[in-house]
Amino acid sequence: MTTTHCKYEDANQRAHRHAEPTNVPGTPATVAVENEVRTLVGRLPQHDRALVRAMFGLDGRAARHGVQLRKEFKLNNAQIKEAMQRSLRTLWFAHLIDELPAVCALLGEDRSAWPARVWEHTDHLLDREARTRYAQLLLVLAGTPADEIETRLGDYLRELRALERGAEHKRLLRRATRDRARRELTRLIDHTIWPETLREVRDLSGYRTMRKLRPDNANGGYFLSRKLHRFVQYDSGLERHVFETFDGDGRIAAYQEQPVRLRFTLDGRQLPYTPDGIALIRCEGCAIAVELKPEHQFGYIENWLRWRALWNWCCENGVGMFIGSPRTTILDFYRQAEDSPLRSELAEAVEECPVDRERYLQFKRDHNASMRDIARAVTALQLDWRPEPLSITRPTAEHAAAAKEFWNAIALAAIGLETEPA
Repeated sequence: MTTTHCKYEDANQRAHRHAEPTNVPGTPATVAVENEVRTLVGRLPQHDRALVRAMFGLDGRAARHGVQLRKEFKLNNAQIKEAMQRSLRTLWFAHLIDELPAVCALLGEDRSAWPARVWEHTDHLLDREARTRYAQLLLVLAGTPADEIETRLGDYLRELRALERGAEHKRLLRRATRDRARRELTRLIDHTIWPETLREVRDLSGYRTMRKLRPDNANGGYFLSRKLHRFVQYDSGLERHVFETFDGDGRIAAYQEQPVRLRFTLDGRQLPYTPDGIALIRCEGCAIAVELKPEHQFGYIENWLRWRALWNWCCENGVGMFIGSPRTTILDFYRQAEDSPLRSELAEAVEECPVDRERYLQFKRDHNASMRDIARAVTALQLDWRPEPLSITRPTAEHAAAAKEFWNAIALAAIGLETEPA
């Protein structure tokens, strides 16, 4: 008979585990317990003795239960249960009269561990009903009152099932998390914008963290990377989520946060800009510069000017560019912006006069619009949307040219993605 083993065990099981397994048929421990059980069952009245032997296969035949017992002994289920309970009450006196060294060695001195020990001992019985009855029999022989065994064993089995369900839930949750992370990384790679000329990248040792975490950043922090064997800095929950995806997926050979410092022009001033990260794809031998932003920030012209500088850097270094989040990428947003229903209303509002904070809030209320809705309309019209101070105006000629250059690159990538074969 094939031997199965319990997958989960409690502290009492571990504390009282014997050096030699007690649940393997044919071992000295098992044979000794079975001999004691056979001897004690042999002292029962004739009819009960035959029934108990049939239940546990102690008569040289396979264990019987259910229909087989009813047919063989001409009893119904209630009568079989009553005979079993009567036999258990009779056998309970055995622990007062006879010494049972094998059963005592099996269960140990800690009574709270007895249900776990007998359940472990009987796991070679594949039939659950026979296993439960045999466990009850061993508990009675050890001295557990017959009227308590169902409660004590039942409590342990419910606890064991809860542990098994909890472990299974955790396993499924880990699997779902792993599958979701894999889908997100696949989507990130698929929505990367690639320059015409790619360069092979062997490692990222030439990059280092160019921007330190601000002390007032409540959303930032560090986590320990198993892949990089160091602490990785993140400035937001979105960054941490994506960096942990890089850390757990074998397709990413290495990654570096805040890898390079660029400069972009805003209102005639040169300002610093650091993209969020760069990732090296293992099999492709190429790298992706990653800029992680929520959807409503896709509409800021300040970000367009930053990303135009990033795109120029990517073209110079033969590196792909990804902008967005696992939920929405810049390519998704570009398509959505073209279909924005607020385009004409926002164009009329800007024609009248610049949309300051007060008019912006009024516009949101009048059209029941979210920041994402307005960001799509702003993007479709390529307006100058400033977060601080909040305003929407026509961009200057210099800004408009830079924004057009950036969105042309996005448009070409979107067209290329649409024409790829499924």
